[in-house]
Amino acid sequence: DHFGDLWMMDDDVIAVKKVYDDFYDLSPEQVTRILQNIYQVACDLDVYLFGITKNPRPVQFVAHRPILLSGCISGGCYGLRKSPNLYYSKTLTVMEDYWISLLNAYLNRMALIDTRFAFIQKDTFRNKGGLAEFRNQGVEERDYHEMKRLFGDSIELKRDRESSKAKTRYSRTAHIKI
Repeated sequence: DHFGDLWMMDDDVIAVKKVYDDFYDLSPEQVTRILQNIYQVACDLDVYLFGITKNPRPVQFVAHRPILLSGCISGGCYGLRKSPNLYYSKTLTVMEDYWISLLNAYLNRMALIDTRFAFIQKDTFRNKGGLAEFRNQGVEERDYHEMKRLFGDSIELKRDRESSKAKTRYSRTAHIKI
C-alpha cells in the first residue's frame, strides 16, 4: 500500500539473461525495457504479481510456453501492482516470495511469469547483507512449518533432482494448482 506498483530486484542479482536465444547478459537498458514491458502486460491482463524466471538453463526453456500465467515467483526479481488484498506476513522472515505467490494464487488465481528471461544471483546463501543475518536453519524450519500450516500441500520440502539440489535442509518448493 505504501509503494504502489513496483519491481523489486535483490542486490545479489548480477545479471539478467535471455534464455531462449544466444544466452548472454542483457544491458541495463535492455533489462529496464523488458521489465517495463512485462509490467505493461501485467496491467493489461489485470495481474498483480509478475516476474521473470530464476531458471537460467536454456535446455529447460519450453518454447511453446514462454509465458506462464500461474506459478511461484522467486523473490530475486519480481513485481507487484498495488492491491488491497496482497500483503506480506509479519510472522515470516525468509519465505516472502512463497508467501506472496501462494497468497496471490489463492486470491487472484493468476500471475505472469516470463520464462524467456532469467535473473542470475551470486552466492545467495553466502552473501552478507539482505536477509543473511536472519537466515539460519532455525528460521528456515520455523517459516517452513508456518507456511505448511497456512497453505498445506501447496508447500513441501524440495527433493534433490538431477537438475537441481536442495541448498538447505528446509529448501522448499511450491505447487500452485490452478
